[in-house]
Amino acid sequence: MAENVKYKEGVLVGYRWYDQNGIVPAFPFGFGLSYTSFAYRNLTVSRTGVSFDVQNVGTRPGATCPSSTWAAQPAPGVVEPPKELKGFARISLAPARRSTSRCRSPRATCPTGTRPRTPGVWRPAAWR
Repeated sequence: MAENVKYKEGVLVGYRWYDQNGIVPAFPFGFGLSYTSFAYRNLTVSRTGVSFDVQNVGTRPGATCPSSTWAAQPAPGVVEPPKELKGFARISLAPARRSTSRCRSPRATCPTGTRPRTPGVWRPAAWR
């Protein structure tokens, strides 16, 4: 049995491949966690990350996975997905309750030189 598995797709596997090819997946990240609805407000972006409020606007208790997706300019000649999920947290909320979700920026969480991306050009691409 081989000790290493080689993916011919490179880093563009799963959701990364869909994103690279402009295809919306049938079941997005966090799909199916709840039988209620959530509102996302008050996005704040800083050099150290993002934060936003999540509120259960439905009539039942439920859980959601707010996430922070970031995009960056890859280094020349490096194949990278257009966006990368850099943070998420499962939050359970009763009806009408709210919570603040925070995600540190990739630059704040990844030491320089650990990724082949150009340092300092990460930007929020999506939040939910």
